Amino acid sequence: MRVFINGFGRIGRSVLRAWAERLEAWPGLEIVGINDIAAPEMCAYLFSYDSTFGPWRGTAELREGALVVNGHALPLHRVADISTLDLAGVDVVLECTGRADRVEVAGRGLQAGA
Repeated sequence: MRVFINGFGRIGRSVLRAWAERLEAWPGLEIVGINDIAAPEMCAYLFSYDSTFGPWRGTAELREGALVVNGHALPLHRVADISTLDLAGVDVVLECTGRADRVEVAGRGLQAGA
């Protein structure tokens, strides 16, 4: 299952940490990208240094428009409306922005092809 994270705040980062810490427990699950309106440098920093869970024990770095976590390159997007992205091939969009309070907003991942 190919998963795209929309919103990289507390919930989005926690989802990525849970996945990256237990890859062997999720053999059919692949996170294929992240979208957040924050700067990529901020996303990488907040993922690496969490005030609740502590510092990330694995590797995390920005490289060529992607957040590379434990060797897995996750393209970072920075758009307010994900319906403008090409999400063909994505099976599930995890809506982690906290802003999907209406059907029109929640359905933007479907409009993008997921």
